[in-house]
Amino acid sequence: MEILRLYFPALNESLGRQVVAFVRKLRLEKLKKHPSISEVIDWTTALTGMEAKALTAGLVMTTLNVLIKYHEDWQKITAKIQDKDWFGGISHT
Repeated sequence: MEILRLYFPALNESLGRQVVAFVRKLRLEKLKKHPSISEVIDWTTALTGMEAKALTAGLVMTTLNVLIKYHEDWQKITAKIQDKDWFGGISHT
């Protein structure tokens, strides 16, 4: 969160926490390549450019390619996003 605040001083606190929580979940998964800090910054740039106030499953699905670089990883994570328990606490609208 501290890094996001450095790059995005006006970042909505709730969105920032959701970004951090989602990326933590990704980093717990067995992926070929976990998102780097620069990819998280790029993703946050995209989200703020879209004027997002909160993460939703649809928004994540639309922007996931910024975080996930390998097709196999993308397939795995998109399947998990459909699981409300895995995506926990983030809206599915």
